[in-house]
Amino acid sequence: MKITKDDHLDEVLELYKKTNSSEKAAEELALKYNFNYNPSIARKIRRWIKGLNLTDNKNKMIEDSEVFKKALDKKISKSKYYIITSAQNATKINKPFWKNILSYSKYLNAEIEVIPIRYKNPTSTFKELPNDWWDSKLHDYLIANRYKLHNNLTVAADLKTQPTASMPLSGIEGLTKDESCIIGHPRQHLVTIPAVGDNIPKFLLSTGSVTVENYTDSKSGKKGEFHHTFGFIIVEIQDDNIFYIRHVSANKNGSFYDLDYYVNDNKVSRVNSIPAMVLGDLHLGETCEYSLGETYRMLERFRPKNIFLHDIMNGSSISHHEKKDPFIALEREMDGSWDLEKEIKLSLDFLDTVIQYNPIIVKSNHDLFCDRFIIDSDWRKEKNKYAYLKYAKLKADLELPNGILPYNVQQKFGNRVKCLTEDDSYKVRGIEMAIHGHIGNAGIRGSATQFKRLNTKLITAHTHTPLKLDNLTTVGTLTKLRVGYNKGLSSWFNANALVHENGKSQLILIFKDKGWTTL
Repeated sequence: MKITKDDHLDEVLELYKKTNSSEKAAEELALKYNFNYNPSIARKIRRWIKGLNLTDNKNKMIEDSEVFKKALDKKISKSKYYIITSAQNATKINKPFWKNILSYSKYLNAEIEVIPIRYKNPTSTFKELPNDWWDSKLHDYLIANRYKLHNNLTVAADLKTQPTASMPLSGIEGLTKDESCIIGHPRQHLVTIPAVGDNIPKFLLSTGSVTVENYTDSKSGKKGEFHHTFGFIIVEIQDDNIFYIRHVSANKNGSFYDLDYYVNDNKVSRVNSIPAMVLGDLHLGETCEYSLGETYRMLERFRPKNIFLHDIMNGSSISHHEKKDPFIALEREMDGSWDLEKEIKLSLDFLDTVIQYNPIIVKSNHDLFCDRFIIDSDWRKEKNKYAYLKYAKLKADLELPNGILPYNVQQKFGNRVKCLTEDDSYKVRGIEMAIHGHIGNAGIRGSATQFKRLNTKLITAHTHTPLKLDNLTTVGTLTKLRVGYNKGLSSWFNANALVHENGKSQLILIFKDKGWTTL
């Protein structure tokens, strides 16, 4: 039996539309005309289909549906709060999660927006045809056009990114010019784009999803399934200049935490305490007093059982970077900040103010400046001669197994403050908390790329730049956003992280003089 384009094209088209597969179309032709299936026939059909652009037409079927046309024309309602998530075509929703979203929306009087996304592979888990449908419960919330939520925030609901894309925010840095941008995607990512001068950095975020996992059994499909996140973005409008934004992620049962709100079984309640809070890099002496004040407010509100501190010392009194510049050295002498003991006391005094939250100090590169000081310096040429001799003697007597700062912390607080080493692991609700971020695999420089590939959730610091990439969360800084050496472009931003009982974390961005939430 010879299958020809002229004689069998209409039949082939009908079979392809029915099966969405050239192989299955060839199999059905073989069965109908009683000849052995041959892969060459499938290849021939595939060439015919490609020549007719049938696959493009089929992908456009979704955009021709009434549901999608309605989503293209949808206008947003003005609100103080917005909940933004995504939904995949031909896929069931997580019903408990959706009900909890509706409950939280009612509690906040928030507008819900659902970005429709597509998965083109015909071998995905759900194979109902046609594939141009979304759950009817979502129809009134679907929006597929680009719109502004705020003067400085655009939702690019018209941007379609494959659910299997591992870095969905890659390549869209300039898409909305100076405005921050939200796209629909099953992964929850946040990246900070550098800004010039005193301008606020731009944030790019992907939403998470309200639909269940629906992927192929390919490598990319299995990776997409693993990183699939039930979640949404909440946006709070503060005023014409400032908005607050953060991710919320849920368990499979649909329950979730946002700040100190807990939503489960369609009910919204408040929690009295959270397991942990990670502070942005402190660098005491260079701290932004406003952001530190807002951090104290967070501590009072969330009452974490533990707090994790990164770069508690700035190390400016013995900085190997600064002492190379004689003019900075002169400035340190004149203002009295070239004093190691004074700087250590500043750290101890700060610990006094947060001791009730059971602080844990993560071994950080600036805290290590002290230890490098007594190894690399010639005490006869240093301003901190007495401190050098004191700590050199202690090190020679093996009294500094974990370094100078931990020694002083232990002397004052004993076991009330825990100081981690660079080799420690410390997990809270399954999240690794002991990595500062300056050291990566086998002692090389740490990077988000390395940490993202680890087999555990983790929260790091070090870069002063808020970041979320799947299992990796990186806090910002609590310093001033300009400290002299971060010249030109900068992505620094003030941000802490919350750890919730369900093992999920939230980045909390602090906007100078404006706060971090209206709730």
